[in-house]
Amino acid sequence: MSALLNKLTPSILFPYPEFEEDFYYIENKAFAFKNDVWDISIFIENKQCYSITTIRFDDVPIEARDLFKKHCYYELGRIKPQSVYSKLSRGKSKLLKFMKEFELNSFENFDTERFLQYIAWLRDTYITKAQLEYQSLINQNKIKEAKKSKPLDESELYKTSLFLKQLLDNSFDNKWHGAPKKAVLLEPSLSFIWNQTSNNLRQKKQENAEQRIIPNTIWEKIINALQEESKYLKGKYNKEFIYRKGQAKGIKAVNFTKYIILIQAFTGLRISEVCALKTGCVFKDRKDRKWLRRTTTKTVLEAQEGDIRIPTKIYEAIKEVDNLSKDYRSKSGYDNLFFAVSTKDGNLISAIRSNIWNYQYLDPFLQRNNICNNAGEIYKVTSHDFRHTFASKLVNEWNVPLSVLTRHYGHLSMEMTMHYVHLSKEKLFKKAIEGFTEASKIIANGEVGENFIKVINEAKVEDDFNGLIEKLTRSFGVNSLPFGVCLYDFRRGHCPNLGVQSCWEMGCSNFATSDKFLPNFEHEMDILEKQVSRDNSLGKVADAKIKKIRYNKLVKIIDDLQNNPSCKEVANG
Repeated sequence: MSALLNKLTPSILFPYPEFEEDFYYIENKAFAFKNDVWDISIFIENKQCYSITTIRFDDVPIEARDLFKKHCYYELGRIKPQSVYSKLSRGKSKLLKFMKEFELNSFENFDTERFLQYIAWLRDTYITKAQLEYQSLINQNKIKEAKKSKPLDESELYKTSLFLKQLLDNSFDNKWHGAPKKAVLLEPSLSFIWNQTSNNLRQKKQENAEQRIIPNTIWEKIINALQEESKYLKGKYNKEFIYRKGQAKGIKAVNFTKYIILIQAFTGLRISEVCALKTGCVFKDRKDRKWLRRTTTKTVLEAQEGDIRIPTKIYEAIKEVDNLSKDYRSKSGYDNLFFAVSTKDGNLISAIRSNIWNYQYLDPFLQRNNICNNAGEIYKVTSHDFRHTFASKLVNEWNVPLSVLTRHYGHLSMEMTMHYVHLSKEKLFKKAIEGFTEASKIIANGEVGENFIKVINEAKVEDDFNGLIEKLTRSFGVNSLPFGVCLYDFRRGHCPNLGVQSCWEMGCSNFATSDKFLPNFEHEMDILEKQVSRDNSLGKVADAKIKKIRYNKLVKIIDDLQNNPSCKEVANG
């Protein structure tokens, strides 16, 4: 049912009524508008990432409740159900607290002045007063209590006040009963009031992103702790814990935290991607290289499968946890790798959800292994910090081409990847060239490619890397691609072959590659080989022939990079 519903657009799932009174007759397969609790679970496709089941209105004053409902239903017809839930959760509790404090039961008298009063109250309550209370508790060495009263960030309060602004705007524009009598008009804008303008955000985003790289000392502590931790959870007297009742009866408690952190640390996958991994997700290719098949949903319109290279130790860890979670799969019916057992529900087995990962799994791991900073405090790490750290290490320390990382992360653009690497375009340019100076063989076509190889060879012999960069900047574009680099200088305009075929496939004279990209070519060849075999088995002869042509071109490139003596070689110095 859920998969079928998710193929429909929001406006079809939640049609807007022609007349306002028709709201009260709305009823679908999940909820009726007149209900004070709406079950939206069947409209959420990826249930492993969201624990959302209901939207509640029974805590809203009766005079304002219908306006809340109409706003949420209106939003359900425009955006994802989980986004509606998130916005309501973020804005409702503080708004209700404000209304109670100022004895407000409806929105009819909410004008611009009242809205600005709400903003001032948010800042005073959750920043100014919260900061004083937080500092007082810190001075009293009440660390746990201090964490609960920590001041909120302006970005969070911006989203909180934005919920009310959208509710007021929708109700006024649609002339719903109980709407404000006047429109709320802000000058300056709400984003300016909360310092969320594009320039401020860009600066904050860069600063925050750089802070998310885990320092090497902390990184090493985490990796060492992972190696020391047992694959099973321990109970009293340091014995392996076995569930005694319910669905999980007789199953040893596997330490899934150990394996998930290890995978994140050496793949940089999002926590939602790791939690969604299925049994049998790792495999070897013909060269005995290890691969992981994962599904990404965030950077693409539809969920897409993709294969990424993984180290041998991650391959072995996944094979191990695949075997350890066998009993969980047989009793739960899920085909996941990682599971949680709820002792509140009679030891019910379910897949681990990504939205509870940080505070239920990662934070306890840091505490029990005493992962501390120089001041002796537990170092705060979130799951996404591993993504930033892995990307930075991959490009800055392990000299992997940025285009390979873009493909690995499933990003739609190089700019998206640069957010994680924390390098300027100039430094990324140098990294791309550095990869070619370290390569054993380079393939390029035509005069442009010949000149590129010549410059690389000259710099290799003279050991003049800075001179090489200056010379290449004047002559070539050097734009990173998943299978090499494009040498086209975009100062001359758009590439004439843009969007026609893969550069390697058409033998473009502006394309260059090296043996550093061999794994990408070989993996592409393996995929095409399977596709050709499948097309032939289905009788799709024409499709198979087209793919076979691409396959043969890949074979030649791989052969040139590996064996062909006519392949251009970089001087060894």
